[in-house]
Amino acid sequence: MRIVRSPLHVGGDKNWVAIGKWDGLHIGHQQLVRNLVKKAKDHSGQSVVIGFDRHPTALFNPGNEPLQLQSIEERSVWLKELGVDVYLVIPFTKQFASHPPEYFVNNILINDLRTQDITIGYNFRFGNGRKGTPALLKRLCKPFGVGVHVIPPIYIDDEIVSSTLIRSYLETGNIEKVQRLLGHRALLAEGHRKNQIEELYQTI
Repeated sequence: MRIVRSPLHVGGDKNWVAIGKWDGLHIGHQQLVRNLVKKAKDHSGQSVVIGFDRHPTALFNPGNEPLQLQSIEERSVWLKELGVDVYLVIPFTKQFASHPPEYFVNNILINDLRTQDITIGYNFRFGNGRKGTPALLKRLCKPFGVGVHVIPPIYIDDEIVSSTLIRSYLETGNIEKVQRLLGHRALLAEGHRKNQIEELYQTI
């Protein structure tokens, strides 16, 4: 897997894209990513996961952002294990956040990435003021023949799996529930994780 920080460095003209925050890579994220990887392989394309280098709150209200369940490096290890080809980590700056949804679709997804297909979660929002919704993304992509697939929420014990829910269980010390929601070990053994990260980053 390659890790890049600009859409211009992704390459390829048959990119199958998923977009999200991916914090924790819980079982909902994993289902979405596995879907993406399978579809890209079925169409001889490249699977591209798009994320951002920080939570939006870290930019607009620093010091009040939620606890991040993983570093970018740790997340990269799991994405590699899920079979992703490219992890695009976009710097979340005030300039980037000021762009309307149309800019993100036309300039990044279509012009830069030559996206063939997009997979997102049910609660995905994008563009200035979070004005972009799954419905708007479908409408903006339709003229380009780009399909948009929305993955519905996953429930465990009548609760929607989310990074926010995982943080709440971490705060109460319910590690068993955290691990059920993550669907994988929350942390690798320190030495093993360090070795995997070093090996991965030698490929950049």
